[in-house]
Amino acid sequence: PKTLSNNIINKIFIDEQDRIWIGTFSSFELYNPDDQTFTAFLPERLQSNEPITDRFQVFKISEDQNGRLLLGSSDGLYAFDPATKTFELLLDKFVWSFLPDEQGSIWAGTPKGLYQLASQSDRFDIISGSRQKKVPVYRPFINTRVEHIEETLAMMKTRNYVGGPLNGVIPDDEGGGWLLSFNKLERFNSKSRSFSSIEL
Repeated sequence: PKTLSNNIINKIFIDEQDRIWIGTFSSFELYNPDDQTFTAFLPERLQSNEPITDRFQVFKISEDQNGRLLLGSSDGLYAFDPATKTFELLLDKFVWSFLPDEQGSIWAGTPKGLYQLASQSDRFDIISGSRQKKVPVYRPFINTRVEHIEETLAMMKTRNYVGGPLNGVIPDDEGGGWLLSFNKLERFNSKSRSFSSIEL
């Protein structure tokens, strides 16, 4: 088609092959500059004859060292292979934001709090929820390269974190990080290994 499936754009990402990927309020699409068309892709479990509506909101896109795309979406955290046009579900949770770190872990911000898929692990740990628990992941996804987060951000396992829905995880210049939610902003202090909350 000549137009996007949805005009609300959450993310535009250009991969290493200079392909333009777009995450909207209801779709994940590739822009074809030669004929100025868009190609939409949808995970198999969401494919049906019903309208897509808001079943696949894509909030964040990044690329790993193997050329696969990581997608944070309303249907979970996915790995998409542009070569085979296939999706792999990594975390079956609503994922607003995620951040791969230099140790190979993936941090995912969800309505239930912060999850971590550690390098060489096959399960996500919930770090900031009301209780620690294991969440199955469909396949370990490691050695991710895109954005870097300081090693000390891994200290978010401290019990001082208040917890709650997370929209984003942003590293700072001091080896700590900022956690974003709907109603507060929390800063992780790498020196004291503690969190401070700012109500919004």
